[in-house]
Amino acid sequence: MIEFDAATFLLQWATGGLAFGWVTTRRREVSLGYGWMLRIVFGVIAIGAAVVGFRYDPVPLRDLSAIGVALACAA
Repeated sequence: MIEFDAATFLLQWATGGLAFGWVTTRRREVSLGYGWMLRIVFGVIAIGAAVVGFRYDPVPLRDLSAIGVALACAA
């Protein structure tokens, strides 16, 4: 049986969204505000993944990765 893990789901959603944002903004075909909006939204999702991970089912590598993704969004 497959077990649903909310923190992993949120982290995958955040990294996938950031990859989508990179593809759509790499040639500056959309405004800078669009790129910042994507970084903020998916950064918040990554922070949510870290919080849910630390709170309910700690997996050190996943939780540190979520923090790394959130920090990459802020850079």
